[in-house]
Amino acid sequence: MLAQAVESYLKVRRACGFEFKCQGNLLQSFAVYSNRRGRQHICSDVAIEWAGLAEKVERRARRLGEVIRFARYIRAEDPSHELPPPAFGSEKRQRAIPYIFSPEDIQRLIKAASESGYRTLRRKTYSTLFALLACTGLRVSEAIRLRFDDITPDGLVVRCSKFRKSRLVPLHETVQAGIQCYLEDRLPYAPFDDHVFISLRRKPLLIQDVDTAFRTAVDRIGLQHLTVEEMQAIFDAPLPTTRYGIRDRAMLHLCFAGGLRVSELIGLRVNDLTLHPHASILIHGKGRRQRCLPLWKETTSTLRAWLTVRGNAAVPELFFNARGEPMTRSGFEYILHKHVRTAATSCPSLSAKRISPHVLRHTCALTVLQATKDLRKVSLWLGHANMQTTEIYTRTDPSIKLEALESVIPPKLRSGRFKATDELIASLQNGTIMRSKKIPT
Repeated sequence: MLAQAVESYLKVRRACGFEFKCQGNLLQSFAVYSNRRGRQHICSDVAIEWAGLAEKVERRARRLGEVIRFARYIRAEDPSHELPPPAFGSEKRQRAIPYIFSPEDIQRLIKAASESGYRTLRRKTYSTLFALLACTGLRVSEAIRLRFDDITPDGLVVRCSKFRKSRLVPLHETVQAGIQCYLEDRLPYAPFDDHVFISLRRKPLLIQDVDTAFRTAVDRIGLQHLTVEEMQAIFDAPLPTTRYGIRDRAMLHLCFAGGLRVSELIGLRVNDLTLHPHASILIHGKGRRQRCLPLWKETTSTLRAWLTVRGNAAVPELFFNARGEPMTRSGFEYILHKHVRTAATSCPSLSAKRISPHVLRHTCALTVLQATKDLRKVSLWLGHANMQTTEIYTRTDPSIKLEALESVIPPKLRSGRFKATDELIASLQNGTIMRSKKIPT
C-alpha cells in the first residue's frame, strides 16, 4: 500500500517536470523498510529510524526531509499517515502556508482581470494568463515565457527555467478553446511577429483570414525602421573606452547586422560564434530552427573587442549584465533606449520615433532587401518560416515598387497636339475666362 502511494507521488512530481531520480530511490527504499517492519502507513518512529541508518548527519536530514514532504502530500488523501517531526536539522526553513484559491475565487479573479484597464488586448491577456495558471499549475516564469510555437494540439511545451528542461502539459478542451480565442483576438495587434498560428482543436486556421488581418494591420500601423544616419548615431553612442560600452556596441552591431530577435540575441552562447576561418554566428531561432549568418568585418571587430574584455565568465552566454548573469530582454531594451537618448542629441530625428529592439530587425531586413532586391534572401536572413511574413517589407520599401514600375512596358497612347482657338488665346491675354462658350477639346 505504501509502495503504491510512493509510485503515485513520484508520477505526479515527475509530471511537473522534476526528474526525482535520487528522491524516488530514497522513498522506495523507505517503503520497503516500512513493509519489513509491518507498517503500511507512514509512522514517525519508523521514518526516524530509517533516516538514522545513514552515516552522515546531512544525509540523515535529507532522507527524513523527503519522507516529511511525502507525508504532507499523502496525508491529504489518508489522514492515518503520520507526519514525522523534524530531526537531524531536516527542516531549517519553514515556508509560509500558501493561500488556496477556491473555484469561486478564481472565477472572480478572472472576471476582475477581464474588466480592468482600458485596453481590450490587455484585459484579455491578464484574464487568459490567470486562467492558464489556475488550470495548469505553471510557475509564473514559465507562463510568461510561453511562445506561440510552444502551443501544440497535444498541449503546452513548457520550458522550466529553473532546471532548463522541458515538459508537455496536456490541456483540457475548454482551456484549448480559450487560448485559441485569445490568439485569434491577438493577431491584429501584433502584425510583425512571424509566429506560427496553430489551431488547438486540430482545425487549421483559414490562411486567407490570417493573411487579410495581417496585411490590414500592417497598412494601418506602418513599419518602423531607421535610416543609415540614425543607425550610425546609435552605434556611436556607446563609449568604446569602457567595458560595458564595448559590450553594448557589440550587442547593437550584432542585433542589427543579423536582424536578430531579442530572444535570439540574449540566447547566444560563446560556442555559437566562429571567427576562423570566416566569421559567422549560429542563431537559434523560433520553432527550434537554426541559421548560420556570416558577419561583417565591423561586427566581427566589435565582437573581438568584447571577447577580449569579457574574460572567463561563469555563464556560457555571449552577453551578460553587470551582475555576471545572462542578459535579459528587459536589460537589452534598457541598453538600447539609453543609447538612443544619447544618439538623439546628434541625430534629432530619433526623438520622434519609438525605437524597440525589433525596429533594428526591420531596419536590417530593409537594408538586405535594398541591397539584393530578393525577398527570398531576406526571408533566409531573418529566419522566417513563411514568405508571407517577409512580404510586409515590400510594402514599405518604395524602391521595390519603383523597380517593378520600371520593368513593366507601359501601353502606348495615340499621338496628337492640342490647338488653341483664337477666342481662347484672346481670353487668356485679357486675363478673363470665357464662361459663355465651351472650350473645344
